[in-house]
Amino acid sequence: MKRATKIQDVSEKFAGTAHLYKMVPPVPYNMDWATDEYLDKTEYVVSSGAVAMFSGAETYLFPTDKEGNVLNWGELDGSFRGACDCDEAIRNAGYTIVESDS
Repeated sequence: MKRATKIQDVSEKFAGTAHLYKMVPPVPYNMDWATDEYLDKTEYVVSSGAVAMFSGAETYLFPTDKEGNVLNWGELDGSFRGACDCDEAIRNAGYTIVESDS
């Protein structure tokens, strides 16, 4: 089962609301388009929900380090437009939100 544990609110680093999650198994990112393979994985993801000026409400997932610093600004699977819901984006990525990562 894919599990995500909400670690902390990191909204001060983003526009809108943002939460840091620990992901098990790690999330692949940084696609090499020549080989169709991901180059990196991370155990940490930020889900950020905001209302953008021209496109409206959106929630994006970004790969981060354990402090919530973005490793790559390409949005991850699970990101969506139409609402600001950090947990929904995590569920869209195929992860179940749990209380602890053990």
